Amino acid sequence: MKNPNEKKTKCGAPIGNKNAVGHGCGRPPTYDYEEEARKLLEWSLRDDALRLYGFTDDKDYCTSDLSFFAEKSIIFSKALSKAKERLAIRRESYCNQELICSTVYNKTSHIYDHELEHNDESRKEKELSRQIRLKEIEAKLKAQEAKDVSEQTQNSFNALMNQLDMLQSQRKSADSNTSNA
Repeated sequence: MKNPNEKKTKCGAPIGNKNAVGHGCGRPPTYDYEEEARKLLEWSLRDDALRLYGFTDDKDYCTSDLSFFAEKSIIFSKALSKAKERLAIRRESYCNQELICSTVYNKTSHIYDHELEHNDESRKEKELSRQIRLKEIEAKLKAQEAKDVSEQTQNSFNALMNQLDMLQSQRKSADSNTSNA
């Protein structure tokens, strides 16, 4: 029987429990998003700051984590937007001065310049709308073509039937002439 005055203690994992070993890395790192936002803004002012990969190169997180940080912190989100604007201006300027290749600029400009991204989406929507209209016109033309073929077939059929009627009447008249003679 258990003694009610006895303190309850939590037991650790039993010795040899492989599930209690952990992954050996400790707890995941935590970041001060406001501090990271400040560092990002400072970095974006540098003349050699052209891509966000340059900012995360010496960090223990990836560029893809920046959007996660932006979801967690409004301050970081605004700092990321401002940094992207600065990078977009600098990249466009460098491209115009032919300091960076225009092909590289064109392939990645939508990442840094949101206006270009919206224009790109608008262009895609317009292209999709144009393709839909073309398909609709194509379907109408096919339907009209089928209708025209049907009318032509009907006219040909009527002409053939008229010829048959004429031939039958001519034959009847020829048969009646031969029977009378």
